[in-house]
Amino acid sequence: AAASWHRGTPVVHVATTLLAQVDAAIGGKTGVNLPEGKNLMGAFWQPHAVICDTETLSTLPPEEWRSGFGEMAKYAFIGVDGLPGMPLEEQVAACAALKARVVSADEREGGLRMILNYGHTLAHALEAAGFAAEPGDVLDQVGAGPAAGPAAGHPLPRPQPVPLPLRHGEAVAVGFVLPAPSAGSTTGACESMTRSCPPTSFPPACRGGPNPPSSSSSCCGTRRPTES
Repeated sequence: AAASWHRGTPVVHVATTLLAQVDAAIGGKTGVNLPEGKNLMGAFWQPHAVICDTETLSTLPPEEWRSGFGEMAKYAFIGVDGLPGMPLEEQVAACAALKARVVSADEREGGLRMILNYGHTLAHALEAAGFAAEPGDVLDQVGAGPAAGPAAGHPLPRPQPVPLPLRHGEAVAVGFVLPAPSAGSTTGACESMTRSCPPTSFPPACRGGPNPPSSSSSCCGTRRPTES
């Protein structure tokens, strides 16, 4: 809204979630989610300041901590050394500093800033699959949309409850954990840093893998990839 009102209005971000403090409040890349996908509308508009007070995190529910640590784990992969062993305040500061350096070098994502999208390709697909669904919806037979009734010439499928959409950081954690075995690596950074792998209730349209994660330990890469 600040990027559009009067063609740009000064704004200060006061980040009160872990995900906002380590990532979302920094960098000036704004977006609006539509049913068709993530961030399909938006602008680049830098805040005049970003305020992060970790005391505001004390009231966060567990799923918000999971989401924040999922996004934070990204920074362990892209250049913050020793992140798992830092106190929380230092973790937040280190992630914010790295993002600020990357954005200063490439504000409009012409090259270097793309590194901040690590894990986000699959994450955005998972999130987009959840945007079109509401809790309690009945999905069609392939789990990809609302059920078609008899009037449409199709029998109603068996009711299939739809889980709540993943939070962004949860989806990001999936985004870099699931491809790891095919890349020949494990993702112990996720396990040692956060123990915060997302819940296994993926949007139904995105299940379908032969071996979906069955626990946080397997999701976070404590198993070695199968050798081929």
